[in-house]
Amino acid sequence: MGLSIMKNFKLSKTDRNIWQAFFSLLESNDFKSITVSQICSGAEISRPTFYRHYIDKYELLSSINHCYAVELKDFIDQRLEKFDITQTLIRMTEFLSNNSSNTLMLLNIHTQESDLNELFKSVLRKTFSDHVRQNPSLVKLEEFPLEYLSDLYVANAMVFLNYSLKHGLNINIVRALNQAQKLIFKNLE
Repeated sequence: MGLSIMKNFKLSKTDRNIWQAFFSLLESNDFKSITVSQICSGAEISRPTFYRHYIDKYELLSSINHCYAVELKDFIDQRLEKFDITQTLIRMTEFLSNNSSNTLMLLNIHTQESDLNELFKSVLRKTFSDHVRQNPSLVKLEEFPLEYLSDLYVANAMVFLNYSLKHGLNINIVRALNQAQKLIFKNLE
């Protein structure tokens, strides 16, 4: 089970055990049917111990999704600062490949409290919009509304993320995305 994302965050041993138990349960159960008791059993902890870390399974999901969104934001921040994004996309794809089964499971959980798919889109949209606003020479916003460009960026990024999660690194797609970004920004100047 690929939980390499946990290396990037300072999680306690108990949190790591809870996360591992949670992901193990998701492999054979849908989120709605998972109980705190099952998580506790898999993590080999008591219910009071679980509740010292999380209010309920929804807060656990929200915490995990937040960690994944922070990782994505770090990659996106690196990507937007470079004209050639090939190496950043390769690192992002490698990260996604190492965490693909867990990320795909999380992307399929849609709750009112936390939805990783929507969280990823929000991170992508905000990061891109902020980057364009901070670098107004990149885009003639009077010709291309920021909302349109942001939606285009988010849609393209989500297709790339989902494809990479399912199929791993495809260097031809990475090169094509790199060329597309160069062309878009060159033609929008």
